[in-house]
Amino acid sequence: MWILLKGTLMLRWPGLIVTAIVLASGTAVVAVNGSLLDAGIRGGHDEVISLSAVFGGLTIMIMVTLVCVAFSLTLAQRGAEMALGRAVGVSPGQLRSLVTLEALTIGLVSSSLGLVLSVPLSTQILAVMTDAGIAPASLEVPPRLLPCVTSVALGIVTSLVAGLTAVHRWAGLAPAEALVERHDQSGHLSPARALTGVAVLLGGLALSLVTLLVMRGPVASSTASPAIFLWAGGMALIAPVLVRPLVLALGALVAVTGVPGSLAAHGARARVGAIAPVAVSLLVAVGAALSLISMQMAVDEAAGGAPGGHPDVGGIVNYMLTGLIVAYATVSFVNTVILWALGSRRERTTFRALGATPLQSGLTSLVELLIGVLSGLILGAAVALVTVLPFLAALRGHLRVPDGTWALSGMVLGTALAVAMAVGAVVVMLTTRRQLTKALAFE
Repeated sequence: MWILLKGTLMLRWPGLIVTAIVLASGTAVVAVNGSLLDAGIRGGHDEVISLSAVFGGLTIMIMVTLVCVAFSLTLAQRGAEMALGRAVGVSPGQLRSLVTLEALTIGLVSSSLGLVLSVPLSTQILAVMTDAGIAPASLEVPPRLLPCVTSVALGIVTSLVAGLTAVHRWAGLAPAEALVERHDQSGHLSPARALTGVAVLLGGLALSLVTLLVMRGPVASSTASPAIFLWAGGMALIAPVLVRPLVLALGALVAVTGVPGSLAAHGARARVGAIAPVAVSLLVAVGAALSLISMQMAVDEAAGGAPGGHPDVGGIVNYMLTGLIVAYATVSFVNTVILWALGSRRERTTFRALGATPLQSGLTSLVELLIGVLSGLILGAAVALVTVLPFLAALRGHLRVPDGTWALSGMVLGTALAVAMAVGAVVVMLTTRRQLTKALAFE
């Protein structure tokens, strides 16, 4: 078992390192906020307590979600290994044991690294809070034993839960079913995932309705902000269902551009399960960024705040949370694009064998990626609409957006599109430089 673990970590480190980055950074942020919370309680600083509690809690939620997604994507990429393992007699228990050892190793190493990173990070976060007038300059935040132990334990438990959740589907398949499942990229949802996604979306709808009908004034952010993550999380869970009609519509548009567009449209329709994770990374980042920044702009405008002034505690939380989500989503997007490119290698190899040039093959892949990216941006904008509009109605009694919101939205969407396609171009270029004979031999 330990030999298999060593081989897996050496061969699959690019996918596992994303999980490690998310765990390390999440553990660092949780440790810092735990120490801040402890210092705030000891010193009686209410604003420090509020900021550290809210930001720490949201960080935990984001970390757990992204680690589960990262593990799921990594195991999906290793479907051939697990299917062959089941076919040659590896039992479900042995499969779970292998993934448990992987998760435990990643959790221990990443959480320990996060604890080291928490020391310089605490200095930076405390400086931001001091500059904003939230924490006094005399406040000291030394590392505390309980927050450190709790953050490390949380990182390890998160890694274990994510690993066992991701491997559950593969361990429950019969050997023949596992071999079939390995090549299924149609994006079918399991009943449990579909029901969970619908339940989360209903929770988001309930919070949006409470924001619209019950809340008034800036306090509406207490229900509007959690609604963002429920809407985004629910959409992520049922992403293949939401992405499929967008793929059909966008595919019809790009198909008229010529052969690469037509082939990309057919490929995207056949591989919705591979395109959906690409869209999910963007819908979470864009939806959260647009929603949080738009809400904060509305609060600042309602309070007559100037852009250069010091924001309140809620503003600090929103801006820090936006930066954290964007950073996490960027790492997750790069990971999903790499896995998508590796998963489509067989199709590109066949395309090359039929006489296509590397440029034609790469262009077709980029157009297919563009369909996934645009799908994610559309869903992210939808998340922003269903969360920001009820908040505006509760805050000011009308739906007029703050000045500059549309320009900012266009800038966010344009930047996300440009960065996503630039990353995709680099990944596609690196994964299509293999000579045809080597690619055929590899396949």
